[in-house]
Amino acid sequence: MAGSVDPSDRGAAAPDRGRDPTEVARAQDARLAVELGPSIRVNAVAPTFMDTPFWRDLGREQFEQIRAGFVQQVPLRRLATIEEVASAYLYLMSATFVTGQVLAVDGGVAAAI
Repeated sequence: MAGSVDPSDRGAAAPDRGRDPTEVARAQDARLAVELGPSIRVNAVAPTFMDTPFWRDLGREQFEQIRAGFVQQVPLRRLATIEEVASAYLYLMSATFVTGQVLAVDGGVAAAI
């Protein structure tokens, strides 16, 4: 059984400005899972803000200010690690009875909204 995992950026612009990008991804994944199943599974990971090289253009002080503000909104009060997000991808690739899901790896941010 084949599978795919797509990143769903919670900060990306949604096609419909009135909708949460993760909800748009959820709806798209669900439709694709129905259309492509049973031979292809469709899942996505919606990672949170984390310390990666993508932020290298910011000065470290500016990054730390942004990080400190964001961490206050995260119920786990810290950023995700790259390894934690990677483990979500690995889980979805190995869970052969999971399809049409968007797995939020956000430390509880979505639950706190």
